[in-house]
Amino acid sequence: MLRRRGPILFVPGLLVLLACYRLLVPPAPGAASRLESLPMSLLDLPGEKVPLDQAVLDELDSDDLVIRRYLRPDGVPIWVVLVYFVNTRLGGHDPQLCYRSQGYRTRELSPLAMESALGDLTAERFEAGRPGRTERVATFWYTPGGRPVSDVRKYRFRLFLQGLRENRQYGVFVRVSTLEAGRPERAEEWNRAFVAELARQLPHLIAD
Repeated sequence: MLRRRGPILFVPGLLVLLACYRLLVPPAPGAASRLESLPMSLLDLPGEKVPLDQAVLDELDSDDLVIRRYLRPDGVPIWVVLVYFVNTRLGGHDPQLCYRSQGYRTRELSPLAMESALGDLTAERFEAGRPGRTERVATFWYTPGGRPVSDVRKYRFRLFLQGLRENRQYGVFVRVSTLEAGRPERAEEWNRAFVAELARQLPHLIAD
């Protein structure tokens, strides 16, 4: 019985040491955000800023946030959301929850896997719909120095490792969405193109 106490006592002891370390050595500042430098025109499509009310900003509690609306040649909008978090490992959450809280029903789709400027990239895909409106959505998380991940749990673990190595945690949540407008395959093509373009832009939007 005494031999079995070692691992049991080890875990609480390790947590205490980590807590003391965090108190004695507070997290270092994250990298400087340059999200606002995201071009107002992407893939030759004109864009504009999308304002948010204070309630949404308070709920997100992010360190920086950019929302843009780009207009496709057929007049259908594409939304780009970039949310930057510093030293907030639990800042990331299931992106489908945001839609459900607004009355949407979501349906998970197969992941979007592609080659990108950041290497292999996999984005989560889902459909969000409510009466008279259906969106196709693609999301992923980015941490400088590593490849993007689609799973929020992997993102949190990536930040945990980053915190151990650098004593700071920072990353960007990326969401691209557009209306189906009766042509879901076309919506997916635009989402794929924008995900690839944002992967190319991201290293320039965080000044490490």
